[in-house]
Amino acid sequence: MQLVNVQVEGSRAQLQYEHLDFNLKDYIRRRMVPMKPESPFLKTSIFNKPYYKLPLPEIKNILWQILQGLHFCHQRGIMHRNLKPDNILVSMTMNGPVVKLSDFACSRQLSLAYSVYTPEDPKERERSGREARRLWYRPPELLLRKREYFLEVDMWAIGCILGELAIA
Repeated sequence: MQLVNVQVEGSRAQLQYEHLDFNLKDYIRRRMVPMKPESPFLKTSIFNKPYYKLPLPEIKNILWQILQGLHFCHQRGIMHRNLKPDNILVSMTMNGPVVKLSDFACSRQLSLAYSVYTPEDPKERERSGREARRLWYRPPELLLRKREYFLEVDMWAIGCILGELAIA
């Protein structure tokens, strides 16, 4: 993402980035296309709505770009810790969607000597607004408040996002 502007007031900094068209959640809703049912059982959903799905090449392209972005972060020692469709931005181009990761507020720098990443005191954890609010994409390590974890927390979220893209 391209940084457009920075505004610093006291101890607070606001970063303004380039505008992208959608987050992944909105993109999925807008890009779903009707599918021909392969089976008579798939003609409608349980709510009697048409069966829609993202095309497989589009799912592969989006997931590949997400993995490339995450690989870029991991190579530079950054663990995102809050990957979800709301934090993945999509811009439409002539060559298809361009995907970018955002919201690094919960991210942490990796250390070779494993360290505790989440606050130890539960009250401190509740006061800090850094923890992700939605539990769907949270790995067991964070839900069970494991004191030490590594890159598997981001890979769990990738699996959840892939599942959401596949069944959308």
